[in-house]
This record gives sequence, C-alpha cells and structure tokens, in this order.
Amino acid sequence: MTELGPSLIEAKGITKEFRKGESVVHALRGIDMRLAESEFLAVMGPSGSGKSTLLHILGCLERPTSGDYMLGGLNVLEASDEELSHIRASRIGFVFQTFNLVPHLDVYENVELPFLYSSFDDQEIKQRVLEAIKRVGLNERLKHRPAELSGGEMQRTAIARAIAIKPAIILADEPTGNLDSNTGLEILTLFQKLHEDGATIAMITHDRTVASFAQKTTLFKDGKCVDTI
Repeated sequence: MTELGPSLIEAKGITKEFRKGESVVHALRGIDMRLAESEFLAVMGPSGSGKSTLLHILGCLERPTSGDYMLGGLNVLEASDEELSHIRASRIGFVFQTFNLVPHLDVYENVELPFLYSSFDDQEIKQRVLEAIKRVGLNERLKHRPAELSGGEMQRTAIARAIAIKPAIILADEPTGNLDSNTGLEILTLFQKLHEDGATIAMITHDRTVASFAQKTTLFKDGKCVDTI
C-alpha cells in the first residue's frame, strides 16, 4: 500500500446551508477532514447525508457557507471564481456516476476535452491523452463514440479524462452506480491500481462493498461525519 504523503486537503468546520423558501436546509454541519497525498478515502452514507455536497465543495464546484478549506496550501475560501476555475481545470479530476461524456465525440476527443483552453502544446496534449487512454485499457477504442461503448468502457473513458491532466486529486461520485457488479468491480480495481501508482482519491458511495476498496472510510449521517474506519 502506498505510504501517506503530506496533507493535500484540510477542511475545518465546513458547513453548507441551502434556503428553500422560508426554511433552511443544513446539508453539512461542521465537517473536519484531512486527506493526505496518495491517500484513497471513501465517504459513505445514505442518500441525503451530505456526502455529495461535500464532494462539490472539495471539488471547488460550490463554496461552503462557513469553515476553512485548504487545498494544497491554497485557501479556497479566499480564491476568486477565476482561480477556482483554474484549480478545477488543472488540479482536480472528476469522475461521475453518469460518465458525463460528450455523445458526438470519440474516446480520444472526450479525454482531450480538459485541454481545450490549456497552454500545453499539441504534442504534450497528445502524449497525455494517449497515455491516459492506455492506462485505462482503451487503446483499441480510440475512435469509438459513447454510444458504441459499454458502460464500463464509458466509465474508463471518464477516468482517462480525469487522469490526463495529472490532477492533484481524483474526486469520484458513485463511480459504479450505473454499472453491473462485475463491471463495477473492474472499475474499482482500476481505482486501486491508480492509487497504488500514487493517485490521491476521494470516492463517494452508499455501498459498503465499494467503500472497502479504499484505505479508509468516513461515515456520514445527517450532514455530519459520525465515524472514520
């Protein structure tokens, strides 16, 4: 197992509130979390427990209502929207349950998408894209569009897109939720391999079996972290 590195994420007292008419929904209630470089964390809890809200905050997709969040030494709460956009594009690889692939683009083009506005030259981009596709085992599917892929192949494409930018962290939201058990196992095994190669991963799940593939699991209930195992 990969040894833990220095702290990558430090979150303290994170809260998130949403207003619905006259009422206030407390999605997160004072979350403290530390994630080290090269660590594989599962965040597990039932629907509505706040785990996806946490993922959105860790991924700089939303700002917390209060608390402190440091990502790689950067105070996220003090960052501008432009800075957050740059962080998402260059430091965070997202993998979603629904794959989020562009239907009219082939595998290569979907993996290439994060580099659309990058400063890398064409040769560097091509090298990174092909390397990522090779790592997920899709060399023979480069020119296939999502409709021509199986569910597992679509998720592998999404993972390749996430790792092509060589992110500081991979955030995965129910990555096996739309897959059968055997294909889900293949995807989880791939995540384990990425972790063994040094990737930092935070994975949201409601499934204890899925969570067992991570190094440790933080349990969520009613917007709170109730245990870490």
